[in-house]
Amino acid sequence: MAVKISGLKPTITCPATLFLPGDNGEHVKHPFTVDFKRLSTQERDDLHLAYTIGRKVPQPDVAGTAQPVFKTVTVSLPELLDQIVVGWGGMLDENGNPVPYTHEERRATDVEFTGLEQAMAVSWYDHFFIHQREAATKNSKAQSGTTSA
Repeated sequence: MAVKISGLKPTITCPATLFLPGDNGEHVKHPFTVDFKRLSTQERDDLHLAYTIGRKVPQPDVAGTAQPVFKTVTVSLPELLDQIVVGWGGMLDENGNPVPYTHEERRATDVEFTGLEQAMAVSWYDHFFIHQREAATKNSKAQSGTTSA
């Protein structure tokens, strides 16, 4: 590929929100950031398909079958995140110090605070699966109430 766009980092930091149950049916919101790998369109789409509908994987030769045998294998949410998440922000320990990101720490945090991994996946889908026209509309300022649009 000949085209290069300068200034792009190999990672993209996106906002995310973890919603946890609170008192009186309310939710406690914990905003944080997720650092995702910058992927090619093909890599992104392949991961999306592997997560949502699965990949066909050839099986070893089965005696008596003339045709190849395939098995559909899906990628789990933790496996998807292992491939796209490289960091986070806003995750602090009991002393207020940042907790370094690892896949193991993310999985352990999701066990303690269920929904963390879902919040990360929502952020990925919200920020990586958007058309340019939608991005322009989403990022534009609201029209003034005095105009007739």
